[in-house]
Parts: sequence; structure tokens; C-alpha cells
Amino acid sequence: MPADQRIDRDGGRAVVVKAAPPGADADRLAAEALVLARASLPGVVEVVRAERTEAGGFELVTALAGTRTLVDARLDVGTTAAVIAALATTVADLHALGIAHRRLTPDHVVLHGSGRPVLCGFGGAAEVERASVADDMAALGELLTTLLCGPAGAAGDWEPIPERRFRRRARVGVTRRALL
Repeated sequence: MPADQRIDRDGGRAVVVKAAPPGADADRLAAEALVLARASLPGVVEVVRAERTEAGGFELVTALAGTRTLVDARLDVGTTAAVIAALATTVADLHALGIAHRRLTPDHVVLHGSGRPVLCGFGGAAEVERASVADDMAALGELLTTLLCGPAGAAGDWEPIPERRFRRRARVGVTRRALL
């Protein structure tokens, strides 16, 4: 059975509790906890506690960064640019620490109450390799495209660099095209 996840309270603060029964799932959750302990950055979910249970399972408790992910987000172009820039900084900092996230998807980016993106979902994280760095960078590009154009296939004919410039186009369209 995979890890169970729930929102709870720990000493007056909201937390996310991930619990796994003994076996491979507990080992994966313990590995995720080790990565998160190394990745103590402002743009990464904060570990509150990580421990083996008496039954041999594992429990990972993190601070609740927010309840809204990029899956639910409807961001304007300027906010999208700021979110992607902040994520790029966090991912670069992770790479400098030797960590590749490897699952940069909308459901692994939580929006803090302040609007700051916070990475979670480090279950697939690994040591940095040339390929994994490239994969993380490509995933950032895919996140940008998804936020600006919608899910895959809904992008329409957004050309990143139009062949001709339109004089009286809405600034949003021009900015969106420039970001793409």
C-alpha cells in the first residue's frame, strides 16, 4: 500500500503527514525524507519530523505550505513569469546541492499564501546527473507552457516568436508570446 497523506495539526501549526506501512513504501518515504533534509531551501517544503514507526513503517511530517497547487491555479501572465522564475531559482539551488527533483509537475508545486511557489513531491528525486538536470529544465519549460496555454493540446497556435509584429495587439498576448 502506498503512502497515506493527510493534513493535520502539530503543536498549533498545520502540517502534512505522509505515512507508509513497513516495506518498500516506507523505504521510499524514508529516502524522500533524507532528500528533503538536504534540500532545506525557502522554495522547498519544510520537514517538521521524519521517523520510523514502532510497526516498522515510516512517517514524514512537513509544514503545510498551502492547499492550492499549480493544477488549480489561474495566474495572469506576470504572476506566471514570477512563479516560474522563483521555481527556476529553487531548482538551480537544488542542483547546486546535488539534487534533481525529476517530477516538476503542476501537482508538485504548492502556492504558499503569499503566492510563492513551494516544491513538494520529492519521492522521485535523485543525485544530479547531466540528464536529470536537462529533464528538470525541460519540465520547467513545460510548466510555463501549461500555465500560459492550458493543458497539453490546448495551446492552439501560440507561436513563441511571431513572424510579424501586430501594432494594436493586447499587451497580454505579446507578453505571453514573449515568455513562450
